[in-house]
Amino acid sequence: MAVYRLLGNAIVSNAEFQEKAVLGQIATFSNQLKTDANSASVEFKNGKLESNNFVQSILQPNGEITPFQPIGGGKPLTIQIRHLYTGKYPKKSIFDKTKDMLVTSAMKSIATFDAAPRAINFLTNDVREKHGMSNPAATDKGTPLIHYSPALTETNTILTLEIGFDEFPNQAFDVVSSALSQAAGIPLFMSASTHLLAASSILKVAGNIGSRVFDKSPVFKATESLAFATPGESIPVADFRLIVEDSVDINREFGKYSLSTDGLVDTSGNKYDGDIPYVIISLDGAKNDNYNEFIPTAASAVVLEKFYNIREGQGQTLDPLIDAIKVYNDYKFRRKADSLKEDMDKIEDKESDQYLEAKEEYDALIENILSDVLKPKNE
Repeated sequence: MAVYRLLGNAIVSNAEFQEKAVLGQIATFSNQLKTDANSASVEFKNGKLESNNFVQSILQPNGEITPFQPIGGGKPLTIQIRHLYTGKYPKKSIFDKTKDMLVTSAMKSIATFDAAPRAINFLTNDVREKHGMSNPAATDKGTPLIHYSPALTETNTILTLEIGFDEFPNQAFDVVSSALSQAAGIPLFMSASTHLLAASSILKVAGNIGSRVFDKSPVFKATESLAFATPGESIPVADFRLIVEDSVDINREFGKYSLSTDGLVDTSGNKYDGDIPYVIISLDGAKNDNYNEFIPTAASAVVLEKFYNIREGQGQTLDPLIDAIKVYNDYKFRRKADSLKEDMDKIEDKESDQYLEAKEEYDALIENILSDVLKPKNE
């Protein structure tokens, strides 16, 4: 899969963006926005970035604009699905014109060897080809939230999105929908094909249901690297990302389209209705305390099988494990913060770059401690 930035009316590859950055054109554009906005522009292969089409905000249906907040080490990070379009999928047959759609996401550090648990974002039935959606219907279960961190401490991560189609049994829908209803805005995590983890409960499903729902090959699978501290990589910024298959000729397929609140549209406002599936995600640095359960829930999905032994069809409250994971996570962040504080105290020049960088990392570690009891008293 290939990942592109949506800049003005241009769809820009990472390679082209890096080229413009190395040539200084991105920095020049940023400076001109502050001093002479009318002359600020950058030419790309299939469009232009100008002050009047510079999208640094999230457009809302009511016309109001919520600005993007900067992202980076020590800052919050929210990753969200903004729109997906299925293109030529699902493939229809004589007896089967619709299928059920499963959309999952997973995210982990590049230093982590084990596979990350999948989060179930959408499970939607009766989907036809060329189906587009930005959110689940209010009457459906699901969430566009992919990831949240109150303060980014892991600066190099990998994000994978998958879309699959099948005829899932009604029992599977009932099981997943029941678990999703308990997730309270947090994705339903799948630690294994037979375990479903909501924000406060765990359910073990029958093996045949688990394999039927989760073991199918995805028709769309994309992996995006978010490298904030990798030499030679362009540093991620708060904006939108367009994700398509590697073989797609962007200039030919999407050259006349730009971003809207409802996916990709042409200059006349017509939606893209071709065969190419795509996903648009956003990266933003706004803090949202409603998502604080995301971290312990994801962590619990990794370790739950080591601690829980439940029978098929049996559900169990996850509150004790969630609480334990919170304490464990807080303890890890506190230990790292205390160790870093000792190093900071040895730096004599409190205005030096070394001290200020360490202080930024220290503040990020403290921000990730959810329990006030484990926060340093002087914070």
